[in-house]
Amino acid sequence: MNAIAQWVNRLSETLPRWLVVLLIFPLILLDGWLFLGFIDYFKQLIMIFIAASLLAFLLSYPASFLENFNVKHGYAVLIVFFSTIIIATLVALFSIPFLLEQLYTLQNRIPNWTESAELQLQQLGALISLDLTDWSEQIEITLQDQLQSFIVELPNFVLGTISNFLQIFFILILTVFLAIFYKGFLESTVEVWFPETGNQVLRSLRRNFNSYIVNQFALATSLTVVMIPTFWLLNVPFYLLFAVGIGIMGLIPFGAILTIFIIGLILTLKSIWLGLKVLVVALIIDQIIENTITPRLLGTLTGLNPIVVLFSLMVKARISGYLGVLIAVPIAATIKSTLRMASQKNNTSTAITNNNFDHETTVSETGIS
Repeated sequence: MNAIAQWVNRLSETLPRWLVVLLIFPLILLDGWLFLGFIDYFKQLIMIFIAASLLAFLLSYPASFLENFNVKHGYAVLIVFFSTIIIATLVALFSIPFLLEQLYTLQNRIPNWTESAELQLQQLGALISLDLTDWSEQIEITLQDQLQSFIVELPNFVLGTISNFLQIFFILILTVFLAIFYKGFLESTVEVWFPETGNQVLRSLRRNFNSYIVNQFALATSLTVVMIPTFWLLNVPFYLLFAVGIGIMGLIPFGAILTIFIIGLILTLKSIWLGLKVLVVALIIDQIIENTITPRLLGTLTGLNPIVVLFSLMVKARISGYLGVLIAVPIAATIKSTLRMASQKNNTSTAITNNNFDHETTVSETGIS
């Protein structure tokens, strides 16, 4: 790295700045292209590691609780792991078939609802003496195709490339090993990449992940628990599917609000009044939960501008899908804090060098006089 920096400095001293930029820019593009190719080739491995890391991180909290009762760390991890597997299996057996059935039924209902939306538009056109027949038919075809495509692709987006039992097996095994040995593994990895500022980077990484992941899971759980009875009281069709969808998408920034608008649009096809009612009530509940139960994360805990958050979400979605989006914000916050530490270190080194130079100059001038 120092050799590259010296080479760039020599170029900037001998060549115009614009020419240096033109020479370096293709190298940056080439490095980016090679990096994306590397990521795409090992995409499944990256997905497995991300999923296992998230699970190990979540298991560390109940495992730490058991350690307070003099349970060894390894045994605590195994107890929590197998308990979680049993509970998750029972929940999946009772909920996933029902959710898939609702998703399949919703997909079949979309054509009827789009026809209902067309009739509502025609009635609206009759009230205002305007012919909306052609426009409503075009909207019906477009909405039907887009919504059905969205519903079909939604499970693939959430699950990513984790689609077979072998990958699930590796995720579970890696989760156990990461949960048991994550401290030594993480510390050694950070020390290799950041030998001088490893402890600071490690503290920043833990702080960002703790504040972000825990709060996002609390937000998603709260949204799911509150939305299920609310949608049931509002007589919303497929209330469980919609409530769980909002909760799952609540794990990522802006995901809950975006999902609420999509659900409101879908229900508007069936009934304009129902869609607007669900949209308003769900947005109010979302804002109450985000501002009371869980703290606002964007720009506060992570210290990131919303534009940076959106960019990091798009990059991680491109690299590793939904699981990558889950960890995009804490990684971006850690990168920002690491760059800030490096900048402060460089400024400190420059200041020390300047002070030493001024001191030597003063001494030499005193000797001459």
